[in-house]
Amino acid sequence: MKIKLNSRVRLNLVSGEEEDVDDKKEKYDVVSNKQASSLTIRKVTLDDVKYDYTCKLSKVSDLGQTIGVSETFITYMAPTARLPKDVSLEEGTLLTLNCSVTGKPKPTIQWKVGNTTLESDGERISINYNILQIQNATKEDRAEYTCIASIMNGAEEASATANVRVKDKLSPLWPFIGICLEVVVLCLIILIYEKRRNKSELEESDTDQSPEQKNTPDVGKDVRHRNK
Repeated sequence: MKIKLNSRVRLNLVSGEEEDVDDKKEKYDVVSNKQASSLTIRKVTLDDVKYDYTCKLSKVSDLGQTIGVSETFITYMAPTARLPKDVSLEEGTLLTLNCSVTGKPKPTIQWKVGNTTLESDGERISINYNILQIQNATKEDRAEYTCIASIMNGAEEASATANVRVKDKLSPLWPFIGICLEVVVLCLIILIYEKRRNKSELEESDTDQSPEQKNTPDVGKDVRHRNK
């Protein structure tokens, strides 16, 4: 019998005998009549699903013998699986994925990367039920990893997927290197601009001088030569 959390569950056993009502807990209702006996569980929790439930009916015969019949209801809870959506780590470090799993009976777990099933290889890959570890992660390990939890030979299953990103060891330095390059380029632009501006100003100053001003040094020399 499948039980969902926070739901209302009623278990029935048909009988031709009358059963006394015994409601010992506030969350359990036991109702019986000549046709059936029922147990109602309100707001099912994980603790309630841990157990199976048995209804026992008995009577004393005319010979004084106790005659009984019982029915057991086996409960199970649909599995759930949870993984972090995104996982980032640096190249060469340990990749660890912890899949949080619930269900009754205890779910079996299968790990997949893409469509490939992962298994422990005794070297890089280690699987300990719901924990997957990969030693010395490389860029080739970047992928989507799926944890599949199932019960009753796959009759009920749930899955969760994590997107794993493996970053270069130098990735923390790239922003700093980018800033340094931007500063160098900016300095070169300023230097080139200043050189061109100074050259332009020098050319403009030469153009602004009159021919008399340019020849003045030669005139002075001729005058001194004649005085001699």
